Amino acid sequence: MIDKEKLKKEFEEKAEKLRNTKIKIDNNQKLKFYGLYKVATVGKYSEKNKLKAGFFDFSTKYKNEAWEKCSIYSQEEAMIEYIKYYSEITGEKVNIDFSKSNPTKSISEITLDVPEGLESQGIYSSTAKESKQNLEDFLKTAPENIKKFQALKDKIYSGDLITEEVLREFEVQNKMNLLEFRDNINQSVLHIAVDAINFSCVDALIKLGYAQDLINESDNVGMTPLHIAAINFDLHIYDLLINLNPNWKIKDNEGKTCKDYLKENEDVEIPKKYLRDE
Repeated sequence: MIDKEKLKKEFEEKAEKLRNTKIKIDNNQKLKFYGLYKVATVGKYSEKNKLKAGFFDFSTKYKNEAWEKCSIYSQEEAMIEYIKYYSEITGEKVNIDFSKSNPTKSISEITLDVPEGLESQGIYSSTAKESKQNLEDFLKTAPENIKKFQALKDKIYSGDLITEEVLREFEVQNKMNLLEFRDNINQSVLHIAVDAINFSCVDALIKLGYAQDLINESDNVGMTPLHIAAINFDLHIYDLLINLNPNWKIKDNEGKTCKDYLKENEDVEIPKKYLRDE
């Protein structure tokens, strides 16, 4: 019998290491880790809780497909497979005995539909094969600052490690203030980091002091970063954002608050503390 608390702790440690590692993993591996992580932290994939694509994020379907295929596992099994897969790739020792854990299929046996042409890019990049031409056409006539910002968005959506130093270097090289910049749909860098579920970037924006100023900003459809976090619920990112004391009552263009979106996530286990009325 596996100790559930020990399993959860081991899983969270491995997930944190993977977020902050520079270990080279290919697109197939990234998607498998992503699918397992979503099952372990959110639950099984469904049409109700699937990810909604951002304006530039044309490859969300690959994340959803990975999540759906990994939904053959229970949340506990997904944690086990995540840890075992991490150990297999990194060679790092596992501190739990999984000898009695025998899922019907290991994650290594699962086949994913990995898009072609992404070998040198991140799996969540907006330059997936079927969208590359659309994006290139758009960027031909886009303002120069949008073109520069798109390069950063690609890095954020790719799941790359985005530190304070990376953001400062981008600002200096491109003479751009990320605190003030908004893209063509009025999204801030915090909106994008949350939509990409890039924990390191959200953390870096908090440390720079930018997130505090951006947390209540709305995009063209009235969504704040907290609205997006509620839709793409990730416990770690949501915890970071609520520590900024955001305005829970802001409504988007459909008249919904972030809590409305949390309540609509029927298949996602949302801690009660996030649903209570302030």
